[in-house]
Amino acid sequence: MEREAKILLVEDNMKSMQDVSSILNDAGYQTVRALNGQNAITWMMKEQFDLVVFDLIESQLSGFDVIAQVKDRGYYQDIPIVFLTSREEKENQMQGVRVPAVDFVTKPFGREELLTRIDNQLALRHSKKKIQQNQELTDSIRYAYRIQKSMLPQPDDLEAVFAEHFIVNIPLHIVSGDFYWMKKVDHLVLFAVADCTGHGVPGAFLSVMGISLLNELSMKYRLDYPHVMLDNLRRKFKDSLRRSGINTYASEGIDMVLGMIDTRNLRMHASGAFNSVFLSRNGEIQVFKGDRQPVGFYPNETPFRDHVIQLERGDQLYFTSDGLIDQIGGTQGKKFQNSRFRQLLEQMDGMSLSDQKHHLINQFNQWKGSYNQVDDILAMGIKI
Repeated sequence: MEREAKILLVEDNMKSMQDVSSILNDAGYQTVRALNGQNAITWMMKEQFDLVVFDLIESQLSGFDVIAQVKDRGYYQDIPIVFLTSREEKENQMQGVRVPAVDFVTKPFGREELLTRIDNQLALRHSKKKIQQNQELTDSIRYAYRIQKSMLPQPDDLEAVFAEHFIVNIPLHIVSGDFYWMKKVDHLVLFAVADCTGHGVPGAFLSVMGISLLNELSMKYRLDYPHVMLDNLRRKFKDSLRRSGINTYASEGIDMVLGMIDTRNLRMHASGAFNSVFLSRNGEIQVFKGDRQPVGFYPNETPFRDHVIQLERGDQLYFTSDGLIDQIGGTQGKKFQNSRFRQLLEQMDGMSLSDQKHHLINQFNQWKGSYNQVDDILAMGIKI
């Protein structure tokens, strides 16, 4: 077994030092030698070590004294230590119990015993570092989630436009590749429900790009219709990926529905990239299918189509990413599929939007059962 670590060997007996150093070097470890405690402090103040092996019999500074002085100066707070001790050194062993990451090898010892104790201490340190790194990464992602959440429409803004609505937003990994967007310009309300390629951090980056580009496209005195905005969004999205130097930009994209409602006459224009509009009216579900192409690179790109839908008071509109549709579950481990989503909308007819949200979440959890969630989940419902 080859080992890779840098070890400080502190030994005041030259013969013992050579023996231990030979064992460690033969095993693949890099060693630095110190003949006394003060020499060890000097080394530890100027270089980084993964572990320290102490055998100080006649030195004025014990191994514990060395570590205490180094830690008092702000170095090596968690370095593992292996003491080479005689059976009579019980006092040192009891003292060592109060110091973390410490082990003792009793003399005389064999090669394998020494290497096993050192391997164990280094493995523990590596595990602690991984845990700490994972926690730091999780904390960073949680902070990124707060940033991403701040870019989404705020509850008060949604409430002001759609008095009755619901949002079900369940990221797979804290941050999400799904996003929803809304903007009101005079009598026109624009809104989008979108699903970026991937999930987690990569998907979240694309969602931020998508939100930024939608904000840019909507900053016009005269707004374009949704299908024109999707054409322009696709162009800008692809240009942004090319400029970023991403070599795999051809595989990145956004599936979405972009809608525009004229509040004066309740006429809605909608355009979809793979995703569809579901309209519930008097218990019947109508589906306005999106085009079979994403906002992004596609071999056979065509202009996005414009669906014109005359709405009525009491109509309910639904939009979803494919996270719910593709969720594995049920008794046979199959996908939820669009047909079940449509049946779910029929079941929810007559419920308040608040009750519909809870019903949808419950149905999702029942369907998922013991299966893992496979993707970000996003669904929106609004009542006209």
